[in-house]
Amino acid sequence: MSCCGGRRRQFLSEYQQQGEADVRENQPHQSPSTNSKPIYFEYSGMTALTVEGPISRRRYRFAEPGARIAVDRRDAPSLAAVPLLKRVKPPIGADVE
Repeated sequence: MSCCGGRRRQFLSEYQQQGEADVRENQPHQSPSTNSKPIYFEYSGMTALTVEGPISRRRYRFAEPGARIAVDRRDAPSLAAVPLLKRVKPPIGADVE
């Protein structure tokens, strides 16, 4: 039994469907990820964590506690809903908007 009663799965499913509609609308133009700056997340868990972005389908691997990685901004809202992940400022020298 899941701890959230399936609400996270339902949220992600609804978010993914919305995102797929957005991507279809944007297909005649450039992909949103090609000209968008990434969002950075930090992992605060005790082991490693792998998360799949519902829009880009990329796998984000947080190899250890404190790991910070760049995430496609289209996937950021769903990663923000993951416990133990939090949005952080880009590292010094990273491209920012």
